Amino acid sequence: MNLEKAIHGGDVWGHYPILDFSSNTNPLGPPERVLKALKENLWRISHYPDDSGRELRKALVDYAGVEEESIILGNGSTEIIKNFIEAFISKGDRVILPSPTYSEYEYQTKLRGAEVSYVSPRKDFSLSAQGIVSALEDNPKALFLCDPNNPTGKTLQKQELERIFEAAHAREVFVLLDEAYIEFASKGWFNKALEYGNLLVSRSLTKFYTLPGLRLGYGISSRRIIDLLEKLRIPWNVNALAQIAGIESLKDRDFARKSRKFMKEEKKFLTDQLEKMGLRTVISDTNYFLIHLGGRITSADLKTELLGKKILIRDCSSFEGLKGDYIRVAVKQREDNLRLIKELRLVMEGKDD
Repeated sequence: MNLEKAIHGGDVWGHYPILDFSSNTNPLGPPERVLKALKENLWRISHYPDDSGRELRKALVDYAGVEEESIILGNGSTEIIKNFIEAFISKGDRVILPSPTYSEYEYQTKLRGAEVSYVSPRKDFSLSAQGIVSALEDNPKALFLCDPNNPTGKTLQKQELERIFEAAHAREVFVLLDEAYIEFASKGWFNKALEYGNLLVSRSLTKFYTLPGLRLGYGISSRRIIDLLEKLRIPWNVNALAQIAGIESLKDRDFARKSRKFMKEEKKFLTDQLEKMGLRTVISDTNYFLIHLGGRITSADLKTELLGKKILIRDCSSFEGLKGDYIRVAVKQREDNLRLIKELRLVMEGKDD
């Protein structure tokens, strides 16, 4: 099988130290209480972690408002996505994906020998609920939705999601709703997951609370699906310190409020500055957004030039439906955003000469 590995952002180690705009994490984290708790619990690394994650799952019961039996923990939400695909997708099946979206869905699907069909977005990169429902008429095995979508930052309204899920349920199509970035969005998460026996909602605790190095995610679904995914889960998949970090993160409501206020203000500042230099930004509902380069430079060349300035951006040419004309950046602290603006301006002015 000739299948290239999926490409992701956050590849800092070959260039470290570097200012990373390619990773969509919260620049205000990790929360101080999390760092304190990690230091106090370093003794745990001499023991195997709690395989069932009892205390973290109890914390998630209050946070997510579901029963403990409806929750599965993952080594990042990507592990949960992988296991979902392994559980339900086989050779010869067909899966529906929006275009563009998180590349791991396609990669893991094709590893299973299944086919992928894409639903194209509107010109503003928003998705049409009707377009997705129409795609379900051909009876695919599964549908994967990322909400907010990566890399576009677009969300679907709850009534649109319900329409899609009703259609998928009627046709017995499995659905995975990836809400890895939902804490950054202006809308709340989808809270009717258990009403659909064919639906898994996956979420991440590493993006909003800035814990990507610890790897921590969780899924919510019917007991039937959770039981099956538990059989595929490797033992001790969530390490002891990740469990502590998750518990403490969920307690920090002040951090969450501060982060959302900061993100709203700083994203407006950054997008306004980019627009002033003639770069069109795609309106996003979350903490990252696409930048259209307008043919002035390719995304690959811009990435290379900024790497020379010790700045890493996400070249989006690897995303289905996006060629070499888009990059993705995440909102950072003001000082870092100003540095990106300065270096981008220098590069773009040079291309306009």
